[in-house]
Amino acid sequence: MVIPSEQEFLELIVDTLNLDNDIEITPETPLFGGELDLNSIDALEIGAVINQRFKVELKVDDEATRQAYANVRSLHAFVAAKMLAKNEAREANAA
Repeated sequence: MVIPSEQEFLELIVDTLNLDNDIEITPETPLFGGELDLNSIDALEIGAVINQRFKVELKVDDEATRQAYANVRSLHAFVAAKMLAKNEAREANAA
């Protein structure tokens, strides 16, 4: 499984939420409480597309997951770490 680049991840979120192209969105742009002002439904949509595309489940009751939703960069790092862990576990089981 290929880990997406941070830019690909950003584009996935923009496309998933149909965000306005007039708003400059960077990896550091806060997802909640900032200019984007996303809500819990948006978080569920992001989580669903991440689960579907990358087979990574984001648990809403997990504090680390909530912190990862701070911005695109932190969410990307969180998902990439989970993907790496899954790949390593898969390789260890295959050995």
